[in-house]
Amino acid sequence: MDEFNNGFNPTDEYQSLDNTPSAKETEKPLVQAEKPVEVETVHDEDDVFSAFEKAEKETPQVVNPMGAGQYSHNTTPMNNVDKPFEPIPQYQPPVVHVNPQTPPQYYPPQYSAPVQQGYPTPPQPPQQYSASPSYRPPYTQAPPVQPNANPYSNATQNNFQPPYNNPYAQQYPIKQKQKTPTGTKVLIGILIGLLIVFMIAFFVSCSKAIKPDDNSAGDNPLAQYGTEPFGGFDEFDDYYGGDYFGNFNFTPQYEGDYFDEDITLQADEGQTQEREEDKDSNTYKPNEKAKGVEFKNIPKDKDNSKYTPQNAYNTVTDSVVSVVCYDGEITGEDEDIMGEGTGTIISSDGYIVTNSHVIGDTKQYTINIVLNNSKEYTAKIVGYDTRTDLAVLKIDAKDLTYAKFCDSSKVEVGQDIITIGNPGGQSFQNSLTKGIVSAVDRELELSSNVSYIQIDAAINPGNSGGPLCNLYGQVIGINTAKISADAYEGMGFAIPSNKVAEIANDLIHYGYVKDRVMLGLMGYEVNEEMIYQYDVPNGILITSISKGGPLDNTDLREYDIITEINGESVSTFQDVFKELEKYEAGEKITLTYYRLKY
Repeated sequence: MDEFNNGFNPTDEYQSLDNTPSAKETEKPLVQAEKPVEVETVHDEDDVFSAFEKAEKETPQVVNPMGAGQYSHNTTPMNNVDKPFEPIPQYQPPVVHVNPQTPPQYYPPQYSAPVQQGYPTPPQPPQQYSASPSYRPPYTQAPPVQPNANPYSNATQNNFQPPYNNPYAQQYPIKQKQKTPTGTKVLIGILIGLLIVFMIAFFVSCSKAIKPDDNSAGDNPLAQYGTEPFGGFDEFDDYYGGDYFGNFNFTPQYEGDYFDEDITLQADEGQTQEREEDKDSNTYKPNEKAKGVEFKNIPKDKDNSKYTPQNAYNTVTDSVVSVVCYDGEITGEDEDIMGEGTGTIISSDGYIVTNSHVIGDTKQYTINIVLNNSKEYTAKIVGYDTRTDLAVLKIDAKDLTYAKFCDSSKVEVGQDIITIGNPGGQSFQNSLTKGIVSAVDRELELSSNVSYIQIDAAINPGNSGGPLCNLYGQVIGINTAKISADAYEGMGFAIPSNKVAEIANDLIHYGYVKDRVMLGLMGYEVNEEMIYQYDVPNGILITSISKGGPLDNTDLREYDIITEINGESVSTFQDVFKELEKYEAGEKITLTYYRLKY
């Protein structure tokens, strides 16, 4: 306080504003020191109002040098103490302490009224009165300020409100730290946890190979194989600059990745045998009550000399028919024929078994049946099974001569056999060839579902679907294929009669083969052209996915290549069928597939 009062006297001159007379022109100062006011202690509401009335009466009148109703609002702090103070026309009310325990309150000296030297210290803290515009309370000596301490820290702690336009209130703002509510902390923790989980999931997904799902399947380079792949090794190796040993002079332009997908197998109720080109008008309704394949035992006098190839031929020849396929109406013209083969009558009411490939693995063709007596009938298709290469047809006829079957498990290597068929078509209808059984239970790439009977009897195109018989005239198999190459001769194959009866009876009764599972796709086996041009692996190229099938609503899509089923490599449909035979409907398997990047 002393440094602010050096040389100061209440009677010093003041520089007036406007036309207000200075201190030299007046006989008394414009502002007189207030008279000490006795401090009272109030104890209730009546005492407070009494103190107010007494204070108003004893308050001295102050002349306003600025004129009536005018107040100075100079908010600039006075840093230079040598300049005379300007009176601050903001008047504080007298102070009366209601609570004696409250410590005294002090105002900064530079903003207070002039302090009289020797003013006695009140015996108790001042008490707050109501506001009086013409009265300023007395002040006591402010406590010494500690070095490097905030002069307003104590005032703040005592709920002190700095005077009007106090610059230090802005220069030294004092903020108290707010406590964060517990609910907010929990919410922040949850958000941070979710953010961490999201970041972990994002980095994990980025670590995996990215599937090019944004690309359209129609833009896939393999989309050109939506129809059956063409050509062989000799046709495309020259085109791509290769040699006989498969050394190519180009680098594949595409890469790909392998992925796994878990699927649930579904029962195959004939969906896998359906084609878009099938015609319902060519279909015969299944009949569970229909008679199926009939078996006969080997005669007890099997060693009788009457059992010769001629006797066997005469027994079975009327059960052998010619199967001719037309794309449209039956004209009898060779140019309208789509394919020919042989069939075997298996019931007196007109059920006929043949190979599925004879009718083109479809129901789109019109089929003409020509009996051994030259009678002709239009046949409908009961069902076909591409896995075993068998089909059942039906003609509207009665009292037909039908073939009897024999248990193929009793077939022995070296026994005599005959075949009857139409090699080359109707021109060579019901031709007989003779031979022996060369082997049994042969595994071929033709089908994983069949163990074949190998024979040395001549089989030629047109013999497919014809009967393989023992010397008793009983069917032990249905001829289906031969090895056709310059280095091979006399290697024909037939489907054993037991398998024929199993498949044929299911087709007659249900229209499909029961107790099978399916993947629900259409596709092609990857060939050499795809491998060398696109550097893709062996497998099954998916060209379409059946709606509602096991692959529907999975990550697999068209032109993916299935390479493994439960870790077993698959490169042909027979590999796929072989693996699927191990499972039943409702079981889960894992497919490994390759997707080309483009």
